[in-house]
Amino acid sequence: MSASSSPLAVESVSLDGAWTLHRTKTDESWPALVPGCVHSDLGRAGLLSSIDWRDNEATQQWMDAETWTYRRTFNLTESQVSNTTSELICDGLDTLATVSLNGKIVLQTDNMFRVWHCPVGPDLRVGENTIEVTFHSPLAKMAEGQAKRPLREWNIYFDRHAGRGYVRKMACAFGWDWGPVAPTAGIWKNIRLEFVCASRWQDVQIRQEHSAGEVTLNIQWQTTGPGDVRLELRRGDMLIAETTAASSDGEAVLVVKNPELWWPNTLGTQPLYEFRATLTDASGAHDIWQRRIGLRALRLVREKDPVGESFYFEINGKIMFSKGANWVPVRILLPEITREDYRKLLQDTVDANMNMLRVWGGGIYENDDFYDLCDEMGILVWQDFMFACGMYPNWDADFMANVEAEARDNIRRIRHHASLALWCGNNELEGPFGGADDYPWDVYGLLFDQLLPKVCAELDPDTAYWPSSPHSPLGDRKDCGSDLSGDTHHWSVFFGGQTFESQRTWRTRFMSEFGFQSYPELRTVESFTAPEDRVLMSRILDYHQRSEVGNRTIMSYLCDWFQPPLNFEDLLSLSQITQSLCVRYATEHLRRIQPLCGGVLYWQINDIWPCASWSSIDSFGRWKALQYDAKRFFAPVLVSIEEDLLTSRARIHVSNQRPSDATLDVGWQITDTDGKVLLEESATVNIDSQSGLYIADLDAKPLLENYHAHDLMIWAWASEGETVLSRNWVPLARPKHLSLADPQIKTEVESTPEGTVIHLSCEKPAPYVVLSLKNEDAWFDDNFFHLHPDEHRTIKVTHGPSIDVIRQQLNVRSLSNWMPARRTADALTPKPANYDLQRKR
Repeated sequence: MSASSSPLAVESVSLDGAWTLHRTKTDESWPALVPGCVHSDLGRAGLLSSIDWRDNEATQQWMDAETWTYRRTFNLTESQVSNTTSELICDGLDTLATVSLNGKIVLQTDNMFRVWHCPVGPDLRVGENTIEVTFHSPLAKMAEGQAKRPLREWNIYFDRHAGRGYVRKMACAFGWDWGPVAPTAGIWKNIRLEFVCASRWQDVQIRQEHSAGEVTLNIQWQTTGPGDVRLELRRGDMLIAETTAASSDGEAVLVVKNPELWWPNTLGTQPLYEFRATLTDASGAHDIWQRRIGLRALRLVREKDPVGESFYFEINGKIMFSKGANWVPVRILLPEITREDYRKLLQDTVDANMNMLRVWGGGIYENDDFYDLCDEMGILVWQDFMFACGMYPNWDADFMANVEAEARDNIRRIRHHASLALWCGNNELEGPFGGADDYPWDVYGLLFDQLLPKVCAELDPDTAYWPSSPHSPLGDRKDCGSDLSGDTHHWSVFFGGQTFESQRTWRTRFMSEFGFQSYPELRTVESFTAPEDRVLMSRILDYHQRSEVGNRTIMSYLCDWFQPPLNFEDLLSLSQITQSLCVRYATEHLRRIQPLCGGVLYWQINDIWPCASWSSIDSFGRWKALQYDAKRFFAPVLVSIEEDLLTSRARIHVSNQRPSDATLDVGWQITDTDGKVLLEESATVNIDSQSGLYIADLDAKPLLENYHAHDLMIWAWASEGETVLSRNWVPLARPKHLSLADPQIKTEVESTPEGTVIHLSCEKPAPYVVLSLKNEDAWFDDNFFHLHPDEHRTIKVTHGPSIDVIRQQLNVRSLSNWMPARRTADALTPKPANYDLQRKR
């Protein structure tokens, strides 16, 4: 009898679906959906308005002090109830919950990140059964902990939320400097009953050994009882390898000849194999454990060198440069996140030439859909454990046991994914918290130096563990931002007030967090504001800015680089360009210093609600200028210009992060702001994979005999045959001082077999060309780019409305539109004799 026709070892009864939600304080009740949460259920009932709109969040702060009960009935058969091995399994309860079956308490929970198993055989009935899940406010437990031993924490917006670390709940639910305060409650993942009638899998682990021309899979397992084991590996419909064993053997080997290796995005393809393990007991009942795996050898390379210690990843024996961003939860109401939400954002990640995301420790261990899609798309995952920006009660034995169970659940769930690159103990606990008098290293280390690395070594020894981000293993541990070793978070610009150019002095080994804020575009702002709110520094715009220094920092740097905006929409666009400029300065520099630096992950790719933040994609999935710029500065081949306004010099650099060496044609020009070419050169260069070269040193001083610096700009490009792989542009003065003419941009919208395209050309240089539609969303394969007068650019509309709508609504702006004192078509003003302008330092 085949496995497909034989009985299953486990019968599962889902308890998802329709429930009833009760508010204990008032005895009110409403229909509810599971998985779900209280906020979502009350919203569907019409009792809560969207938390995104204006200051609605402030009207919902009563909810975390309440007690809420979810209740439903379900029916069972006599054969189900007579099964003595039955369990209630809760994949996610948020957070302090009491579970009752038919009036009897069967489970109490205190961790939203765990899977809870509870034997329930004696508590079930034939026919109708009632289950209740009561969620208690976390405030009392937090207050009790704080009274005994206070925890220092960041991003505490209400006193009642002090002691956040005493509760194993998503930290940013209590608010962050880019998100709302909305501590939720509810059955946020699936819930079910399982009736076991035969031997079943307890655990299966797959480890890989790579050698020339083959991969050996070492499979180990535990079962609840005896049986026959069959292991299969398939690639599509093709059986690649198989073997059989007895369950008591506990291990077996599969050998894959001529394997198709899995590679990160831009470095190769992502073939996935189907692994299937079938356990069949003497009765013929079977249990199946199956996963998709990618065959790859990935390691974190930490080797002593003349500087200190390296920090970079190696994939299948090849050095790689990590390129990407930090990831926060997609929505504040977690059960509302869909697979399509993940797919869209991860496709945006791929489209921007990224190969890594860091799942930040103040959010959640993401759903399986996230990791599955990362496997498919070639996005490596730096996975934080869920500890961030505060102290935790590591001295408490119950807390540590709770965390160990949490770690075991999530390591087992995630470890088989090809995309998993690193386990990281926490976010930003070293430096501000670890090593302090109230959190000495021996207490801090109980969790991050002992427990978590021990569990990782036991359950996933092939994935590197890193105690904290940032962390520097050489020298004083408090100096967690050292350039000698480890990874770095660098906030010297946004929070430190240093210049964008100062980022070019960074010598970090791996940049895992840095960034700059911007506002979302006008249509996103309109989604959460009334018309009277849409002005600079309005109360509601400020309300959706959670960083205390955010607005003044944005405006300070914006006015340092650009002229004051003419209107509100211009303000939003220029804030985005300022953000992208900051991140581009840093990222291009960090690519230029490879291999000293092994990767760069900026903060952050996505938003949890509509707001001013560090994101490059807003909460509606709309790309900001930074996301378009990331596509350029993360491109496998990058030409960059390292200019110095004080000396009027610049260097041209080319970086090659493709998997193979390259022969490239590189060209560069200096033009005036009318597009007249004043200097033009080119070179053909050979560049090894994962390396870069400075190929030219430009001196614009001779041109300053006849031109002002604000009349000059540098262009550079790298080509392979007829294909331009990378373009770049920098002015020799701040953009706000450029003597720009009206570029007279011409557009033509055309339908092609590949979709709608927009052809653009201009008469004069057009820095920062921005395409948008007046009333519709559209995504473009490039935007916020620089257009040269000799260039005809074709932009593809990757998705958007019909061609007729695009033609009617297309709006094209550039930097000259934001220059109220811009010139007309008059000739450039000649530079007077003996004119010597003092440069600011």
